[in-house]
Amino acid sequence: MISILILLGWSLLLLLKLLQKKEYGGLVFLTLFIIPTIPIGGGRYSALYYWAFFFLLLLILKEGANKVPFFILQYSFSLILIILIYIIGSASYGIDGIFSSLIGLIKYIPIVLEVACLIGSNDLKRLNHCFEWSLNVSLAVNVFFVLGQLLFPAAIKTVLDTIFYNDETINFTAEELINGAAIRTYGIFNHPAMLAIFALVGVAYYLNHLSEKKSNIFIMVVFIIIGFTALSKTFILGLPLLLFVYFIYNTNRLLNAKWLFILTLAIAVVIIVVLNFDVIITKVYGYNRYMGYYLRMLKSPFDAFSSRYSVNNGILSQNYDLIKKNLIVGVGPVSVQGEQILDSAPIVILHNGGILALVTVLWYYFKSIIISIKYKYTTILYLLVVILASGFGLPIWVFHNASIGVIIYCCLSITCMRKNKI
Repeated sequence: MISILILLGWSLLLLLKLLQKKEYGGLVFLTLFIIPTIPIGGGRYSALYYWAFFFLLLLILKEGANKVPFFILQYSFSLILIILIYIIGSASYGIDGIFSSLIGLIKYIPIVLEVACLIGSNDLKRLNHCFEWSLNVSLAVNVFFVLGQLLFPAAIKTVLDTIFYNDETINFTAEELINGAAIRTYGIFNHPAMLAIFALVGVAYYLNHLSEKKSNIFIMVVFIIIGFTALSKTFILGLPLLLFVYFIYNTNRLLNAKWLFILTLAIAVVIIVVLNFDVIITKVYGYNRYMGYYLRMLKSPFDAFSSRYSVNNGILSQNYDLIKKNLIVGVGPVSVQGEQILDSAPIVILHNGGILALVTVLWYYFKSIIISIKYKYTTILYLLVVILASGFGLPIWVFHNASIGVIIYCCLSITCMRKNKI
């Protein structure tokens, strides 16, 4: 009931801003970062189903609605193509149970088109303002829940169950608590890795906007802090990768006295940590064994993938033979031999739609990255590096709540750059 009231209040505010011709783009983007669930019957359903219909109503009421940008049309067409490939792949093994899976995927298509039309792509400064506002509000909400999970996890879990989900994904056992506090935090999400991805998205965005406002440095630091509280391999390995890409791409700009001093200091700290890594990790492990376990991944990053990708005992190992036998179009988005379809974007896409689907997905990412480099707008580059890297821990490359807002922002940014030839 509470989640319904939240959606109704949110909808009313959107409607009032639209009718009063005030800025509402941030509120629209926010629907893609904070996604309650709606209780219907005995289950709960994503609010994106509701927003798909409500956004259509807003477009009907909106005067002079924006045209769908061509790059958004291309991306939407790729989503339709991927779904068709999934259907073709499932034909070999029957289509039992595929309908509900497809409905879950199809909802993203109207969301992409409607959000693009509502926000528009004529002004990059306005687009950034809307996206940044939604990030900051989402950050504030997540900070509240992260603090709650650290201080009183049981009470916060009750709130999350009421608004966002009702499964057993979040179930703090005695082993997952230290002195009554959660060892790993989730924010408003149902998995620490989701909070980690959100934190990386925030860092990626603000890396390219630090000089605009002094407060942006503080905001980025808060994103980093909540990312670490998730104790997720995704964040612990993703942050160094993101910073590496940032430094590589900004080498010339960083070669001045101020940045050389900071860089030298950072390198000195890294060397000291590396030389004393085992001692530091042992002490951290004594304080929090989970934190010690995940930080140890920095020494052997490829070990982080063994639990998922190992041929012998990885949780995805059952997929490999199935993928080899159905390499072109996969077997559809349902389990056909009891295999688990989770935790890896490339494996999930190959399972569901084979090489054809994987190439279709990667086409968007590589084309977007090339365009971002061409127009020297590295925000897109950093964001897509985050999504691509995080995809090896969760299947977020396509049809996923963790990436849909970022992808729409990138598509609209590319359209803005092309129009204005930035």
